[in-house]
Amino acid sequence: MSFLTILYLLIIKPLELMFEVIFSISERLVSHPGYAIIILSLSVNFLVLPLYKRADAMQVEERDKENALAPGIEHLKKTFSGDERFMMLQTYYRQNDYSPTHVLKGSVSLFLQIPFFMAAYRLLSSLEVLQGVSFGPIRDLGAPDCMFTVFGFGVNVLPILMTMISIISAVIYTKGMPAKAKVQLFVMAAFFLVFLYNSPSGLAFYWLLNNVFSMVKNIFYKLKRPGYTLAVMSAIAGILIILSSLFKFQYMSRTVNLCILGTALILPLVVYKFKDKLPEIKLKEKEKGNTASFVLGGIFAAVLTGLLIPSSVLKASPEEFVDELLFHNPNTYLFYSAFIAAGAFVVWFGFFYILASSPAKRIMSLLIWVVDGVFIMDYMVFGKDLGQINNLLVFDDEVSYDAKIKLINLLCIAVLAAVMVFVFVKLKKIPGVVLLAGIIALAGMSVSNMRYVTEKYNGLTYLRESSDIASLRLSTEGKNVIVIMLDRGLGCVFPYFMNEDPDLARQFDGFTYYPNTISFGCHTKFGATSLEGGYEYTPYALNQRDTESLVDKTNEALKVMPVLFLNNGYDVTVCDPPMANYRWTPDLSIYEDYPEIRTFNTAGKFNDLDISFVEQTEVNRQRNFFCYSLFKVAPVMAQETLYNKGLYNRMERSTDQKSEEDVTLGQTRYDIYTSVGVDSAFLNSYTVLTHLNYITEINESSQDTFLFLENSTPHAPQFLQEPEYIPQEDVDNEAYEIMNQGRYTVDGRELNMAGNN
Repeated sequence: MSFLTILYLLIIKPLELMFEVIFSISERLVSHPGYAIIILSLSVNFLVLPLYKRADAMQVEERDKENALAPGIEHLKKTFSGDERFMMLQTYYRQNDYSPTHVLKGSVSLFLQIPFFMAAYRLLSSLEVLQGVSFGPIRDLGAPDCMFTVFGFGVNVLPILMTMISIISAVIYTKGMPAKAKVQLFVMAAFFLVFLYNSPSGLAFYWLLNNVFSMVKNIFYKLKRPGYTLAVMSAIAGILIILSSLFKFQYMSRTVNLCILGTALILPLVVYKFKDKLPEIKLKEKEKGNTASFVLGGIFAAVLTGLLIPSSVLKASPEEFVDELLFHNPNTYLFYSAFIAAGAFVVWFGFFYILASSPAKRIMSLLIWVVDGVFIMDYMVFGKDLGQINNLLVFDDEVSYDAKIKLINLLCIAVLAAVMVFVFVKLKKIPGVVLLAGIIALAGMSVSNMRYVTEKYNGLTYLRESSDIASLRLSTEGKNVIVIMLDRGLGCVFPYFMNEDPDLARQFDGFTYYPNTISFGCHTKFGATSLEGGYEYTPYALNQRDTESLVDKTNEALKVMPVLFLNNGYDVTVCDPPMANYRWTPDLSIYEDYPEIRTFNTAGKFNDLDISFVEQTEVNRQRNFFCYSLFKVAPVMAQETLYNKGLYNRMERSTDQKSEEDVTLGQTRYDIYTSVGVDSAFLNSYTVLTHLNYITEINESSQDTFLFLENSTPHAPQFLQEPEYIPQEDVDNEAYEIMNQGRYTVDGRELNMAGNN
């Protein structure tokens, strides 16, 4: 990982994620990317308003300081020269508590724009949702606006309008300032005009809105009561949001969230109106700020979300996060999550803290202390039974909570916050000690998880060696014994398959279906052994052999049928023996004592997706680990929004090479009929079944053959396009399901299709 990558993850990536989450949520609320850009601009500008306000105040302080020292500096420069002048100036600066480097304070506002601009540019310059979408006079938010043509050349109006507003804002802001300050802002306006002139109109529109907001902000600063004016505007926006949510009712949860947002926007006006009646809180000088507590609180949050939670996921199944095409230690993902978390909770929170006033610093120290407590409680107590999760951090079932759990969580947060405020105010030394001890504990557990993951990774060298393509031998004259295990496949649904597809029923004519069969145990590691070894390898029988390890007994069960048929003269082939050597990707070395047995791992060997799909998986994991951590520590009522059906509010990016055959990584299910995208784990197994005719060798001989093949196509839930049941980018089964509801009844027995079944 290069130094520039680290800087990007620390400074730009947290902002880019914030922009993406706000835009994604806004786009779902208003159902149009143009309005979502407006909400994004307003949200970001309101969030960073304290930063810009403090930066502007620092600029004024610096300018006043320079003006006050200017006569003395000019006198010293006229009176002295050479080293003597230098020494006198340094003494003069020291006496007046001033340093020439303080001039950088006047450029804080300018420096602030750079990371925010880079984050906005990376997000809005390539969003698929903007492509071909019109908004008012803008014909395509994903392309330069080119609103009219002059002498055959298209003219982009938005960048020009953006620059004009920027210049007007600069004139208002720099009134009475020296020419140096004016030139600086005019040069910046010219730079953005050149840089953004041919940019997508969505990005230009966003920056135009920022400039409008900046101009309005500068005008407010000239008013007698700017805070009151902003509070009134915020309240108006809140009222409009509440009214729109009530009159445009769609989902109860969405309406409630919008009402909460609207109420939050009204609160500043309420506080402003009644602030004179509130009791005045006086802080002692020694209580102003608590830098150590704030820094420790930020580090605690960063270690929790950047290291502990992601490493715990990796530890649960390290092999699932190893791709054979990009073979690397899964702990690599922790570098990304750790630096992003550090950037969010240490760098940017710290920057807000540095620019804050002393009372504000005290409040921020209290808030980070309370937030850390809420994070730990939500992670340790709530959201524990969400089901299985795949290597893209997507759960098999949709994440949802009932109103009771949400209410309990809110009450717990309120009680915990009250206790932690009491401790912070009355027991001032406790927070720092607790946070330091917590950081050490979280770091220790994270290191332990990472060591375990590394140990498992070091044992996966066999994956590099198992690159042979399978060949399945069958005989025309001899006996062919074939055992196919569909992991997580339900035998009870077989009659319904036959009922739906008569052609399939004809193909299986002559086979015997045994309806009264059931697996031993609800997991592969318990149920597969009895299938492979018989009654002597049921969970009950295995538990009687308590002096042997479970992995040895599982490996023994996997060898029962292959060795038995081998000893009876059969040509034996084994593919993907489940949990061999207790590895996610089967370890074929368990058959090394029987070199005559042909062994293969087939999953992922026939996937039509190229390396770019694997690289996309990498990028999404690098992003999603931190997003997953935020999801786990967030209040329950916010978790569904942050999870966003497993997308974690990721917006798809467009590329010049995108074609109709390209697919979206990971499947998002919108309802019980429709979805978009595909799951790589599903395709890894599904494509093995579709390639069986290519890898099967039919020999005209009397050689008996035995084939054992495990396939996990049913193991990774995936919506397929009916009636062919094929994976594709966009699935819509509503019409087929409505027309064919009767296929769920066979011999008077109806298949239960309620809920997630």
